[in-house]
Amino acid sequence: MIGKKIPWLKTGLFLYFSLFLPAIFNQSDSWCNILSPIGAAVSAALLFRSAHRMNFSSIFRSWIFFGLAAAFWSAADIGRAFFDLVLKINPAGNLLISGL
Repeated sequence: MIGKKIPWLKTGLFLYFSLFLPAIFNQSDSWCNILSPIGAAVSAALLFRSAHRMNFSSIFRSWIFFGLAAAFWSAADIGRAFFDLVLKINPAGNLLISGL
């Protein structure tokens, strides 16, 4: 069962990075603002899944906190994408948004 899941995970990661790396090198803000929250959300999901598999072992809390950090990172990326793509406000140039 696990052998069948690994190729899908590897294929998905390959496709994600094959889209994300050219967007970074071309400095495409719109694509980076879309793909970065997706990567952070997938990271959070994988960290929570790993924590769930630990079954409350001694390092369970560490994995939960890592997952929460990735989830908040994804939320911040979504907020940045909203300001940049929808409201057309550069978050780096606004002190109020940068302070949040």
